Amino acid sequence: MVTAMAVALAAACCGGVPAAIVTGLLLAVCCAGLTQWLASSSSELTWLPSVCCALMVAAFPSLLVALPGTAYTCARTSRHDSSHDESDTHGTRLPASSRIRTMIALCATLAWLPACVRLIAMAAAGMPLGMGVSPSREAPLAYMACLFSVIAFLLGHTRRELAHASRSSRHARDARRAMARDMAARLTSSAEERDIATRMATLDERTRIARDIHDNVGHLLTRAIMQTEASKIVSQARGDMEAVRSLEEIGGTLHETMTMMRQSVHDLADEGTDFPSMVEEAARCSSALDVRVTNDVTAVPAPVARCCVALIREALANTVHHGTASHAEVVLRDFPAFWQIAVQDDGGRPRTTGSADPEISRGMGLADIEARVRALGGTCTYGPNGPGWRVFASIPKRDSAPSEV
Repeated sequence: MVTAMAVALAAACCGGVPAAIVTGLLLAVCCAGLTQWLASSSSELTWLPSVCCALMVAAFPSLLVALPGTAYTCARTSRHDSSHDESDTHGTRLPASSRIRTMIALCATLAWLPACVRLIAMAAAGMPLGMGVSPSREAPLAYMACLFSVIAFLLGHTRRELAHASRSSRHARDARRAMARDMAARLTSSAEERDIATRMATLDERTRIARDIHDNVGHLLTRAIMQTEASKIVSQARGDMEAVRSLEEIGGTLHETMTMMRQSVHDLADEGTDFPSMVEEAARCSSALDVRVTNDVTAVPAPVARCCVALIREALANTVHHGTASHAEVVLRDFPAFWQIAVQDDGGRPRTTGSADPEISRGMGLADIEARVRALGGTCTYGPNGPGWRVFASIPKRDSAPSEV
C-alpha cells in the first residue's frame, strides 16, 4: 500500500510514469515476493532481498519508489531483538558467532537508512535524481519517499511485534493446556493409588481380624467344648441325668457358636481376598519360566479364587517338571455367565519320566485341579495344544458357593 502511494505521488510529480518508476515498482514487487518465498522455506537469508534492494536504491536514486516497500520488508524480517531477548533471559553474554549474527541482523534491518540519507542529501543539494524531470520537482518526491519509508518501517515493526505476541500467546496457551493435562493425569494417578492403598489396607485389616478370631476365640471355644464334653461324661458316670441334659444344651450352644464364628472368619477371609494379587503371586511361583499374565477378572468368590490359584501353580509346576519350556502365558477372562482360565506354555522337549505317555505323566498332578473345578460346577481339560501344553478351565457363575473338594 505504501509502495502504491509512493508510485502515485511520483507519477503526479513527474507528470507521467517514467521508466524509473516502473523499474522501482518491479524491484519492490520482486523484493517482497522473494522475501516471502525465503520465509516460507524457513531460510536464514530472508533479509538478503531487502538489503540488495536498499543498496540498489542507494546506488540508483531514480528507483526511490522501491524504498518504502524495502523499509517495510526490512522491519518485518528483523531478528536482532530476539537475540537480545535470549541474552537477557539466560543472563549470559552471547557467544561470538551469535553476536556477529546479531550485528548482521541489525545492519539488515537498517539497510534502507543509507538510501534515505543519500536521497535527502541530494535533494537538499539540488542534485538531479535521474528521473528525467527538473530537480525542483524531484526534491519533494525524495522527501516524501523518505517519509513513506519511515512510516512503512514503523508499520512493519508493529506488524512483526504483533505476530511475535500472537505466537507467544499461542505457545503460552499450549503450555498451560499441557500443564493442565499433566496435572489432571497426576491427580488421577494419585486418586487411583490412594484407592488401591485404601483397598489393600482394608483387606489386610480384615485378614488380620479373621486370623485373630481364629487363633484366640477359636481356641477358647474349642477348650470350652472339650470341657463340656468331659463334664457330660462325668455326669453320665454319676447318673446325674439332669446335669447331662444341661451340659448337652450348653454343648449345643457352644457348637453353634463355633459354627457361626467359623462362618464369620471365612467371610472375613473371603472379603480380604485380593484376586489380582493372588494371580500375580501364583504366576511368579517358578523362576525358571517367563510368565505373562493377562487378567480381566477383578473379583471372584473365595472358592473360585483358590481354585484358580491352585490351577495356575499346578500347571506351571508341571511345565517346569515335565518339559523344557521357557515361556508361559496365563489368561483369565470374565464372561457374563462364567470365568475362563487358560495356562499355555511354548512347548519344549519333554523330560524323561517313569511313564512312557507324556500326557499321563503330566496329567496325574492335575487330577486334584480337575476335581476342584468340577466341584464348582465347571469343566477342566488339559493336553497338548499347538507347540506346547495347555490347561483350560471354565467355571460358571452361581449365587451360592459350592463345597470345595
